[in-house]
Amino acid sequence: MSHVPSWVYLLFFGLVYMGIKGCFKRVIKTKLLILLPALFVWFSSESLYKAAQISFFHIIFYSIGALIGLYLGYLHVRKGIIRADKEQFLVELPGDWTILVLILIIFIIQFAVHYILAADPSLSRSGGVMALILFISGAATWVVVGRNLTYFYKFTKAHHEKL
Repeated sequence: MSHVPSWVYLLFFGLVYMGIKGCFKRVIKTKLLILLPALFVWFSSESLYKAAQISFFHIIFYSIGALIGLYLGYLHVRKGIIRADKEQFLVELPGDWTILVLILIIFIIQFAVHYILAADPSLSRSGGVMALILFISGAATWVVVGRNLTYFYKFTKAHHEKL
């Protein structure tokens, strides 16, 4: 752990803070519905890119995980009720402890992938290990995307309310 850059700790605490805030009803700007998932997709895609022997097989496993995650994210919030301020592009989201859990899972997966591959680079050449890592990474990351896209869709369909 002594080789972990200090910015990783800052990122971790920042994400935990965001996750804790997500446990309570809150009003956020709609652009944040896109920003957080985009950040997670970036890190997840970086894992895919860093796989030394990337193959079509790996991309398939990542894509299957992503599709499953996208659908699970939709299922998770499909019945959730939001309020929308369309003039200021604000949305009131219900509190939900699962976003904290998702953030922690995604961080742990990404940290573990980078740590494992740094400790034993030969694992990146193991098709099965990388397929499993990429499947889990895709699913965990795209749950957040599915969740936030569903909220964004709900925002577009919601009646305007002053928040």
